[in-house]
Amino acid sequence: MLIENFIANYARKKNENYLQFKPSETIIIPRNKGNVPTLLYIHVPFCEELCPYCSFNRVRFQEDLARAYFDALRKEIVMYKDLGYDFKALYAGGGTPTILIDELEKTVLLIREMFNITEISVETNPNHLTQDNINKLREMGVNRLSVGVQTFDDGLLKTIERYHKYGSGEDIKERLSYTQGNFQTLNVDMIFNFPTQSMEILEKDLSTIIELMVDQVTYYPLMVSSFTKDIMNKKLGTVDYDRGNEFYRKITEMLSPQYKASTAWCFSRKDKIFKSGATQATISSEVFSSHSEREGEAQPALQTKGATQARISSEVFSSHSEREGEARSALQTKGATQARISSEVFSSHSEREGEAQSALQTKGATQARISSEVFSSHSEREGEAQSALQTEGATQAPVIDEYVVNYEEYAGLGSGSIGYLGGSAYANTFDIKEYIDKINRGSLPIAAIKNFSMKERLCYDLLMKLFGLSLDTQQLTQKHGVNAYRYLWSEILFFRLTGGIEKKDSMLMLTKKGQYYWVLMMREFFIGVNNFRDFCRAQNKT
Repeated sequence: MLIENFIANYARKKNENYLQFKPSETIIIPRNKGNVPTLLYIHVPFCEELCPYCSFNRVRFQEDLARAYFDALRKEIVMYKDLGYDFKALYAGGGTPTILIDELEKTVLLIREMFNITEISVETNPNHLTQDNINKLREMGVNRLSVGVQTFDDGLLKTIERYHKYGSGEDIKERLSYTQGNFQTLNVDMIFNFPTQSMEILEKDLSTIIELMVDQVTYYPLMVSSFTKDIMNKKLGTVDYDRGNEFYRKITEMLSPQYKASTAWCFSRKDKIFKSGATQATISSEVFSSHSEREGEAQPALQTKGATQARISSEVFSSHSEREGEARSALQTKGATQARISSEVFSSHSEREGEAQSALQTKGATQARISSEVFSSHSEREGEAQSALQTEGATQAPVIDEYVVNYEEYAGLGSGSIGYLGGSAYANTFDIKEYIDKINRGSLPIAAIKNFSMKERLCYDLLMKLFGLSLDTQQLTQKHGVNAYRYLWSEILFFRLTGGIEKKDSMLMLTKKGQYYWVLMMREFFIGVNNFRDFCRAQNKT
C-alpha cells in the first residue's frame, strides 16, 4: 500500500505541472510530412443525461446545436485532408456519438471517402442499442462498438442517475445480448470503486459479464475531478481509493478463466484472440440472419486461405458508391489500439527536476479485437454472410480503447478534443459555439498547445506501451534516434525494484503487480486531464 500511495501521489503532483497548455491565437497544425500510422478521433459532446461522475467535455443535447456542430465537424475533417493527413483508423467518442445517427452516418461516410480507414470504433449508450441503429452502424462499416454500462446493479444505476434513462440492469443485459454478434467486437465499459459499490455488487456485475460473454470488457477505476468531487460527495459519498486494489484483484480473478488482459484495465475473450505464428490464414465469416432469428448470435460461414500478407488482419468495407452488395478490402496495421487521450510523466527520481512526461488520452469509449468483415447492404444483409480476412502467420492482437498504445500519433477533432501530432499535444476550444464559429470562418479551433521535449516523448512511450503490457526498448531507441535506456533508466529501475516490471533482453513486461501500478498512474492522469477540462470550461464562462 505504501508503494501504491507513493505512485499515485507522485503522479498526481506531476500532472498538475505537466498538463499546462499554452494558449495562443496563432496555433496551427503542421502539414503531414511522414508516414506515421495516425488515428482520427472525433468528439461528439452531446448527451441526453449528464452523469454526475463524468468530467468529459459534454453538454445536454440540443438538436439544432448538434446539427450545426456535426456540419462544422465535417468541415474540420476536410481541413486535415487539405494538410496532407491520412488516417488508418477512426474513433468516435463523446458524449454520445450516436445521438443523431443520421449525422454520424454522413460524417463517417465522408471520412471513409477521404482517408484509408481500416477500422472504425464508436461509443454509444444502452438505450441506443436499437435494431435500426445497429443496422445503420453496420452499414457505416463500424466494426467495434463500445457500450457505456458502468454497472448492472439497479440501486447503483439509480444512484449514478442512469436508471431512468438507460433502463434496469436486466434491460441493459437484454440489449447487449441481442447486440452481441452484430459487430466484430462488442466492448462493455464498466467502472469499479463507486463509494456505494460493495464487493457483492462487483461480483454480480462480473458474473453478468461472464454470462453474456461479450467480446471485451474495459473496467475503469472511478476517476473524479476537482469539479465533480463535491457533486460526488453529496450524491454518492467520498471515494475510498484504498479499496481499489481489492476490487481490481477480484476483477482479474473472476475474468481470468475466460478473458486475457489486453491492457492494464481492458480484458478480451481468450477464444477471440489469435496467437502469433498462425498457419495459413482463413477467412472467417458470419451469416447474420434476421433479428427475429439471431438474437445476437451468428452462424459461421465461408473460410478462405491465401489472404494478402498484412500485419494484423484485413478488413473488407463496402465502398460508399458501390456499397450495395459489394466490398473493398483494407489492411489493418499491427496491434492497432484505441481509447481516450492519455498522458503521464514519470521522470527520473534523480533527474526529474524540471522534466516532464506528458501524454494524452481521449475518451473514447472502448475498442476491441481485430478481425475483419464484409458489410453487405441493409437491403441484402439479412441471411447473407460477412467475410473477414486474416493473413497468413499474422499476429492477432486485441484492439483496445487506449489507441495511443500502438498508434504513434492521433488527431483530435471536435470541441474539447486533444490530439498528439509531431511531438506536440494540442487542445481544441471547449466552447461549442466558438468551435462552430471558428470552423465556419475557415480557422482551426485550437485553443492551446504543449510541445514535448525528447525526455517527455520517451516517458510518454514508456507509459503508453507498458500500459499495453510490454515495451521493446530497442524499438524505442530506433524510433527516437537516441538511447532510450539512457533517458529512462531510473524509471525502469524503480519499477523493477518494486516488482512492477520484468526485463528480458530489450523487452520490458508488466507483472501482475505492475498492472495495478499502471492502473493507478492512468487513473491519476485522467483525473489531471479532467481537471484541465474543468479549467478550460471555467475560462469559457469568464
